[in-house]
Amino acid sequence: MAALMLLPVLPFTQAPSNLTFLVVGAIVAAGTLNTAVNFLLFYSLAHAVGPTPTLAINYVVPLNGILFSVILLGEPVPPSLLSGAVLALETIRMLPAATGGPGTAITFGKHD
Repeated sequence: MAALMLLPVLPFTQAPSNLTFLVVGAIVAAGTLNTAVNFLLFYSLAHAVGPTPTLAINYVVPLNGILFSVILLGEPVPPSLLSGAVLALETIRMLPAATGGPGTAITFGKHD
């Protein structure tokens, strides 16, 4: 949808000089893989935990984008991306308690 909205300004932009088949393929592959993984997670979670906690999948989209760009393209990961990833994961961890979900927030490690 965003690409269609930007279509009218296309004649007024300059084409990138390094747009190769490999670059276009990497963009399409990363976008398609990221979308496919997140849709599978979204529908699995919607059935398992309900609609409100399922919205946390929106925090996973950028994390998957970072992961796929590192794995597929060898992109560097600056500290700002790592801090953002920690913030997103912490938000997801706290979501069940904030939405009145089952019990308390998700905990990692040993349970007493």
